[in-house]
Amino acid sequence: MSENTLRQPADLRAFAVLWLSQAVLLFGNALTLFANTVFMAQVMYPEPAQRVQLGAGLAAAGVAWTLPSLVLGPLAGAWVDRNSRKATMIVSSIASLAVLSLLVAHMAQHTLTLSGLVLMMTTLSALNAFHTSGFETSYVMLVPTSMLPRANGMVQGLWAVSGICAPLVAAWLIRLPAAVCAFGTYSTISNLLGSMPSGAPVAVAANLVASALAVLLLAFVRIPPPTQYSVGQTTKRLGLGEDLRSGVRHILARPPLVWLLVLFALCNLVGGAMGTLQPLIVGHNLLADRTARALSFEASLALLASVMSVGGLIGSLAMTLWGGVRRNRAHGVLVPLMGMAIAQAAYGYSKFVYITLAAGFVISFMSPIMNSHSQTIWQIETPYGMQGRVFSIRRLVAQFTLPIGTTMGGYLGGRFDPGVVLMLMALAVLSFCAAQLRNPHLVGRG
Repeated sequence: MSENTLRQPADLRAFAVLWLSQAVLLFGNALTLFANTVFMAQVMYPEPAQRVQLGAGLAAAGVAWTLPSLVLGPLAGAWVDRNSRKATMIVSSIASLAVLSLLVAHMAQHTLTLSGLVLMMTTLSALNAFHTSGFETSYVMLVPTSMLPRANGMVQGLWAVSGICAPLVAAWLIRLPAAVCAFGTYSTISNLLGSMPSGAPVAVAANLVASALAVLLLAFVRIPPPTQYSVGQTTKRLGLGEDLRSGVRHILARPPLVWLLVLFALCNLVGGAMGTLQPLIVGHNLLADRTARALSFEASLALLASVMSVGGLIGSLAMTLWGGVRRNRAHGVLVPLMGMAIAQAAYGYSKFVYITLAAGFVISFMSPIMNSHSQTIWQIETPYGMQGRVFSIRRLVAQFTLPIGTTMGGYLGGRFDPGVVLMLMALAVLSFCAAQLRNPHLVGRG
């Protein structure tokens, strides 16, 4: 039964503006992440003999983007349970603008080192922890309970939409300096663009504009305090440590939530590895086929990211229209996760661009369906006033394997066939999920 028995009046207009703000922000972040990958592959470690260094660099940047957000997640969650969630999102976005400005400057001047990139991504990740906690605990208070699965489908679709548009836009922006110079025109802008070792800073600069727009949109949203609609929640302000312990106790008292954490920890281990292995697979395993099709590295990477994002968008739309499983939502998590694992194995095994694209599509199609069912279970089982700390603890436990997987992917992918590494990891996930179909603590509950 829902912990949130008292519902606030729905404010779907505020939800729409908040959703749009998050869409703009995620689009900008995707531009930066894509630009980082291309900058490392083409400027920092461009030679085939630097494959190991590239793998290590991608792993380091990936860990810098994920680990701080996870570690600071519980603190950020407790913070948004105590303070204005709207103000938290606005301040973290403004602070991110300063860090992005530094990243643009160092890329443009060719002074960016791996340590500098890691430091800046670490700072952005820390700020993102507070923004994410503020966002994911805000929209649930603006949507009726009956519409939560559909709202979660829309939120899942944000990553898909940004994934479709951002790689294509980023690839175009990265080629912009060369295109401007090719015209032979001379101006302050063309001279500035021509002096850049890569067009990556242009893509990151676009994130500056996107982040500023997201802040403006947030200014027009009214987000109610969670205690206004929480039943049975004490008004006494507890210490931060007790806040976090209460979140842990809430999870441990509910076996289905514990098993969901185990499932997602394993899933994210493979997902973290895949994020690092993907550029290696595109760069080496698909080299012969993409060369025969006249596809460059960045074009292949952008195409793959866009096709996967189309799959995610279609999956999100399907979830939004369908509304998901109404009873035994655990099946809505397990079955899509098994489909993802099969597709990941095919992704690793493939040597052909089109087969890899098809496998990537299936992976991304299943992801929002799986995540939406899981998110709905957590939202229904957790009071509004506890969602910040509970969701952040969930994210820490379920996603702590992401940096582990990222590191494993960089290490193993630089020394063994990256496709085989991904395939073996995916088959392990498939076997575990098949066994959970008979787990009485998970299936048949929720």
